[in-house]
Formats: sequence, C-alpha cells, structure tokens
Amino acid sequence: MAHGRKNPTIRDVARAAGVSIATVSHVLNDRREKVSSETRERVLRVVRELRYRLPPKEDGQTAMRTYNIALAIPDLAVPIRLTDTYFSETMLGAAEVALSSGYSLTVVAERVWDQVGQAARRRFDGRCDGILMLAPSALGDAVQQLWERGLPVVSMGSRLRLEGVSTVDVDNLRVGEMAAELFLRHGHRRVAYLGVSKGQASTYERFEGFRQTFEAAGLAEGIAGYVLDDQPDLAEVKRSPSRSLRRVAGLMKFLGYESRTGDAAWLLEQIGPEVTALFVWHDAFARQLVDALVRAGVRVPEDLSVVSVDNNEYFALGDPPLTSIAQDVPAICRAATRILIDHIENPDRRAEHVLIAPELVDRGSVAAPRQGPLRLAASDQQPVAP
Repeated sequence: MAHGRKNPTIRDVARAAGVSIATVSHVLNDRREKVSSETRERVLRVVRELRYRLPPKEDGQTAMRTYNIALAIPDLAVPIRLTDTYFSETMLGAAEVALSSGYSLTVVAERVWDQVGQAARRRFDGRCDGILMLAPSALGDAVQQLWERGLPVVSMGSRLRLEGVSTVDVDNLRVGEMAAELFLRHGHRRVAYLGVSKGQASTYERFEGFRQTFEAAGLAEGIAGYVLDDQPDLAEVKRSPSRSLRRVAGLMKFLGYESRTGDAAWLLEQIGPEVTALFVWHDAFARQLVDALVRAGVRVPEDLSVVSVDNNEYFALGDPPLTSIAQDVPAICRAATRILIDHIENPDRRAEHVLIAPELVDRGSVAAPRQGPLRLAASDQQPVAP
C-alpha cells in the first residue's frame, strides 16, 4: 500500500482497494450503475485513508496541493440572494482568513446540492484543498458525498452531525429563546413561529428554543409553529417535540414577489385570530410578510408584534423597521475557514462543532399585545376592531 507516498495515484487506490483502475474511475466519477454499493464504499474508504486527491477532470496528472479553498453557496440565481448581505458577509469573512493564511478562495455558486457527484468532479477535484459549505440542507447528502471523496469539509449555518465534518453556526436554540423572552417581557401569551424549510436544521432549533421558553413560563398552550414547505420530515425531528411544527405549503407565496393584500387575511386565518406576535425565521421573509399585512391595514407592532432573524439592514430597515436577532456572519465564516485550513494541514484533526452567540437588535416592532382578536373584513381587507 502507498500510505507513505506524498501524492498517491489512482493506481495506488486501485491496488489498496483490490479493484481495477476502471472501477476506481467509475466510483470517483459517480457512475453508480457500474459498481456495487459495497465496492463503492471500499474504494472511497481507501481514498480517504490514502488522502488521494483527484486531479482536475481534464488533467490526467497526479493532483498537488492547490492552496485554494472552495466556498459553495446555494444558487445565486435566486433574486433575493443578490441583495442579501448575508452572502457578501460570508464571502468577506472567509476571504479574510483564507488570504491571510496563504490560500485563495473560489466561490462556487451552482446547485451542487442536486447532483453532488458530478459537481464535485467538475468543480472541486484537483481544484481545491477543502470546501466551505454554506447552509447545506439536512435532507440531502451533499456534505457526506464530498467528505467520502476525501475532501475536508466544514459546514456553516447548518449543524449537521456527520462523521469527520466540522460545523460552525449561530446558536439557534438561543435565538429562539431570545425571541420568546422578548415577547414574554411585553406580555404576549398567544404567539406563532413561522419557519421556512423542513430541510434546514435551524428551522427546528429556533422553534425548540422558542417553544421551550414558553413552556418554562407555563404557557405551552399559547404557542404554535409552522413550517412553510412540503419537504418530508427529518428522521431525527420525528422523534423530537419539534414534530408539532405544522406544514403550511400555501404560505410559500410570500417568498415570491406576488404577495397581495388579500394574502394577509389568508395568513391570519392560518395562524389564528388570537395570535398577537410572530417570530419569523429570517428578515427577508419577515419583510414580505409585514408588507402584505401593512397593505391590509394591520399595524406593526400595535396590532401584531414581529421579530425576525439575521439583522439584514436591507430588509430590517423598511417601514416599519423590524426588531431582529443578529447572527455574527463574519465571525462564523472566519471560524469556519480557520477550522478548514487546520483540517487541510492536519488531516488527523478531529471534527469540532462551534456555536456563535446571537445578539438582539431592538427596532421597536414588538409592543404590548392588543386586546381581543384581529379580524380582517372580507370586502376591503381593513382591520375590524374587536
């Protein structure tokens, strides 16, 4: 075996795994129909053990250290991403550490979540020494597949629990607790949480902190939680109290740009007229919700209090401004990049999981609860006094 070689070759991998070079090629190019699952796992295990790095797809030579880090970001074609400071802060935080450590940074903005094997061969093999994955879905296996190929991976914005994969994220349980504590201080007893995706672990973690805080206050019956898509439940969540999150697919219309005044009535019908405060998963979604409500004549915070997450000034500083719980995105990215470089330079380093503390930014969108239910008249969508 070639454990002592600095740059093992595909022949070394084939010899150690007891297969042909063609079989190794099938595995590394994700041709699953060509090899059995058992053979694939054996080959990938040897790839990790030998620390074999594939050369670029068009280059048949042995791969060398590139001193380049890939930052994999979800599809930037989504319009909302282009105005979201979360992504610019992510890139700046990662670049700051990478460049000061002698590494370059390449941003990969494609749907690597969908066809990981092909994207890995095209964008990562032989072109980078490690990958920063921004908010990978807990429902997919993108991180697992990349790690299996022997690439060091650090996940940012998603607390995945995978062997060998380090994670850095905001403390989402604390985010939920802070939102609940703010509502409780103002006297709210009937509240709702609006999460965005079943595929994001933060959806559940924020709700858990929110729910647990209300339960500790003896107000478990006053809280409701909704998740706004139709993706299947995560297996681990099915066994947790977060299964009380209800799926409401129709609310996804608020994530587009066609929200109408009439949507406000539909929203209030879903969450119930007794709710006096909303905790929303992030600022972009909260702004669209609030704009639809305001067009319907709902006053924020007099009629309905709102708290969201991210402290993205592009969305939070609208009219009315939104109280938001900030996550220190640059700090998350700096920590993740340092950990990734350490994994690259010290391959035997154990995975670690780092949480960054959130901070409340109060802009006055939370007030004392109104008295009585909020009802919208069907004719003109204006609030009706209780």
